[in-house]
Formats: sequence, C-alpha cells, structure tokens
Amino acid sequence: MMIKRLPFLCILILLSITALAAQVMDKTAATVNLYKPEIITVKQLEQRIDQLQALMQPITSKKQVLEDMISEVLLKQAAEKEGIFVSDTEVIMAIKQQMGPEGVNITNDQLKTFVTQQTGIPWAAYVKQAKEQLAINNYIKMKKSKDFDNIKPPPESEIQDIFNENSHLFLNPEMVRFSQIFRDTRNLSPLDKRQARDLMYEILRDLENGVATFEKLVIKYSDDTQSRYQGGDVGYLQRNDMASQSLLGKNFFDKVFALKTGETSRVIESNIGYHIVKVTEKLSKRFLELDDPVSPGAKETVRDRIVALKLLEKQQIVLQKAVDELVKVMKQDAEIVIYERNLE
Repeated sequence: MMIKRLPFLCILILLSITALAAQVMDKTAATVNLYKPEIITVKQLEQRIDQLQALMQPITSKKQVLEDMISEVLLKQAAEKEGIFVSDTEVIMAIKQQMGPEGVNITNDQLKTFVTQQTGIPWAAYVKQAKEQLAINNYIKMKKSKDFDNIKPPPESEIQDIFNENSHLFLNPEMVRFSQIFRDTRNLSPLDKRQARDLMYEILRDLENGVATFEKLVIKYSDDTQSRYQGGDVGYLQRNDMASQSLLGKNFFDKVFALKTGETSRVIESNIGYHIVKVTEKLSKRFLELDDPVSPGAKETVRDRIVALKLLEKQQIVLQKAVDELVKVMKQDAEIVIYERNLE
C-alpha cells in the first residue's frame, strides 16, 4: 500500500516556517507574552495565508489565521517553560513514522533530500521548526494524557468496512530487490570521478571473468557500508519511490527495473555514483488482502495500517479539543495585543 504523500508533520512545518522570514521593520499584527514577549508580524501573517492557500486549506478570515498563530506561540512558550525539548533524532524518527512503510528503509540523507525538495525549506530551518512543533505536541499530550489514553482502536466490523470501501487503494507497486557494488562519487573531483568509473569497469571484468564472486567484490570495493556485509543486498526498490528516484536519478531506475531476476547489470551511473547491480527478485504490482503485509518482509499488515490510520484520525480530534482547552486557559494568563489597524 504505497501511496506517496507529504507527511503531516511536513505540512505543519510549512505552516510555521514563516517565522524565519520576519523583517525587523515589518508592521506588528500581534504581540504575545505568556512568559516572554513575542511578535507576530503582518508579513508572517500574510505568508501563512499564502501557504494555506497553496495547500488548499480552508481560510475563514485573516483574523482567524492570526488567532491560530497566537495559539501556536502560546503553546510553544508553554512547552519551553515546562522544559520540553526535542532532538534531531526525534524529528527524523517522527517523519519516517508518518511516511509509513516508505520510511522504514529510507536513509537519513534520502529523507533530507526528499523533505527539502517537497517543502522547499532548507533542512536546518525545517528541523528547527519541527522541533518546536513536536515539543508542542509532547506538551499537549502530557497535559491531556488521560484524553489520549482513552482513545480506543476501531472494532473489527469498522476495519472490514474501511477495507471493503477502499480496497482499490491497498496495493503494492512494481518492486525489484537487488544487491549492488557501489562507488560513491559525491564530492569527488573530475579526475577522482573518472578513476572511480575506471575501477568499476575493472571490477566488472573481474566479475565476468570469474576472478571473484559478486559477494567478495562487494566486501572489497563497495562504499555502501549498510549492505557491504549482506552481500550488497539493499532490499526492495519501489517503482513509485519518488524520494529514491530523486536521489538516484531516472536513468538508474529505468536500467534496474529493466533487468531480469538473476541478471547482473553493466556499470550504471546514478546521481550519486557508479553501481553494478544484481537483481535477486522482481515483484509485479498487486492488490493486497486485509492480512497481507503492506510491503514484502514488513511486519505491519493492511489491517494494522487501517487501525493506525483510524487511531490517528481519532487522535487529531482529541488533539484539536485539547488545544482549544489549553489555549483558552493560557489566554487568561497571557498578555495579548492585536493591532487591528495593521490588519486592514
């Protein structure tokens, strides 16, 4: 069930990244002070509205968008006051988790490339805002833990109904599993890159002449440390994996998927280096049953995925209610000034 989507966390960061672009001389839309003064500028407000429109999110009014931004500032300050902070590792884990099975095998470098291309936001800026958003989420769950603990999974009848109504969406795309010998050419000079290419052709000749096995050549030459001691096995590559295709290039994808099971490629150039690929398994696109794994080798089944998505839906409802309740109390303690004239 591989439906590519921008993770929910990415959308949240897109909506909060405007704070980085504030201009010192910009007009003030509002000031917020729960325990320290903070300014929301008109420019930030307008950028938020533009981003909501680009994401086709409903907008009732400029004033309501500003109220939502004020709520975010209050929650952020409350999380800081409670000493709630989030690490880079937690950000990466959160994004991968929200990507579902696509996030299981993606490397951190691939994730950074994917997020940067999808959002247009530099990774460092994205992580900074992600930390704030996750800290807010952790604060809300801490304060309203009982409400979240009371969320129950859907009954079997509901799981079956959801599957029957959406069975056309539960599918695995075309996949190929392969092993590789890889030489990384990123950050190499033109001369070093040519030498890496020449080495790969020497390795190919040794392989074709039976001088050494594929597995031994992997251990001796491959730069892929994750697969080096697994015979070069990198797992399954999905035909619709846009993150990997962006990293490796369409040329690499086309040549790998054109190989037959058991076939070894010539030297293939990708965006990141040179590869000699051996295909070990090919899987055609197919629809999944309720208790099928969502991807080959995965422990999560379609049933598990439905339960997880339904729980997430319920969590979002509880989350919104929790936000409304917490912000209502905070507004009584905070100093908030809205500059109506500047909003005209």
